[in-house]
Amino acid sequence: MMKGRVTLQALNASAAKLLQVYEDKYKLMQMHPSKMKDVLRRRHQAYMQWETDETRDFFFVCDDDIKYFDGAFKLDNHGRAVLHLLRQLNRIREVRTKGVCRYVLLS
Repeated sequence: MMKGRVTLQALNASAAKLLQVYEDKYKLMQMHPSKMKDVLRRRHQAYMQWETDETRDFFFVCDDDIKYFDGAFKLDNHGRAVLHLLRQLNRIREVRTKGVCRYVLLS
């Protein structure tokens, strides 16, 4: 399976990095706001605002989340190709509302 020059090994490695972004975000979401520093509390409030009815029961990340947890996954040409492939394989779903693109984890 290839899309451009993305091999199966590169796809699996990038999918693992993207999963790390999901895990890091939801570790932050599970923390109690009173135990957070001010910067993290503001980020937590932003996450709560980005949640919509379509994403309420699912795990999701936005482009800003991927940029914030920058060590894991990058949104360059390779990263966009990986997101496209994961959408085609029904691993993630893209939800666009209010100018924010959310990637919902399906499985």
